[in-house]
Amino acid sequence: MQQLLNFITERESIRRKREAGLPFPWTDNPILRDYKFCNISREHDAVTKGVAALYREPHRNDADMWFALVVARRAVNWPDTLKEIGYPVPWSPDKFKSVIRARQAEGLKAFEAQAYKVMVSGQTGEQAELIVSRVLNPIWQRRDYYRPRPTDTLAAFCARLSEGPFMGGFYSGQVVADLKYAQLTDAPDWWTFAVSGPGSRRGLDRVMGRAPRKYWAESEWYAEFSRLYATMKLPIRAATGLTLHAADFQSCLCEYDKFCRLLNGEGTRSVRRYVYTGLPKAS
Repeated sequence: MQQLLNFITERESIRRKREAGLPFPWTDNPILRDYKFCNISREHDAVTKGVAALYREPHRNDADMWFALVVARRAVNWPDTLKEIGYPVPWSPDKFKSVIRARQAEGLKAFEAQAYKVMVSGQTGEQAELIVSRVLNPIWQRRDYYRPRPTDTLAAFCARLSEGPFMGGFYSGQVVADLKYAQLTDAPDWWTFAVSGPGSRRGLDRVMGRAPRKYWAESEWYAEFSRLYATMKLPIRAATGLTLHAADFQSCLCEYDKFCRLLNGEGTRSVRRYVYTGLPKAS
């Protein structure tokens, strides 16, 4: 647990030094210096700031803003592309596909696929058409069913959205992590809701001193995760000044897994190097 706390503390220190305009490097830790890691609070990440500015805040009272977040998180996850698409409610699949294809033709980045794999598992075809026909169109067609309800908990909305084609709990949880700041703000599980991803499952095993498992039940993960979160939230606050909700702590475990893989020489899969350019370090 101490190594996890040290990781969280140092990563947050890097963010604060960078934002204060202090010179690079912002850490003596070679792994945190040389590789990219998400911020401790998801709200500090550049993509989240972009999604909030483009979709979440201007349209926070729109009953179908959740669908815009599905487009943002399941399909694109790249603010420059989202800016060109514009607010995707009401849904225009032709506009979406034309923007994606134009950016790809110009050699511009269309998707951020490092963290969120936009391809549809087990399916083949052109990327823009695939995500529209297999994921976005079917969800939009059933929007009356998926739409957040006043009585929803975060878990209830996430479970319903996860029924959508090729969504599942992890992608739906990413939508909820944005939505909760604009809608369902009074949900009783606002602080405690979290859905695991592969990295946070491995990260939890590592904190507990076990070899990472590939599969284990979500209910088992959440029970052990919740105990760890309850144990660590006050030490994290004391060390960083941040009060993390459970979804942020879940993300920390995912980033911690990457840190441990690098520390243990287990490879650099899904970990990108950071190259200092003289510009502020991207979140």
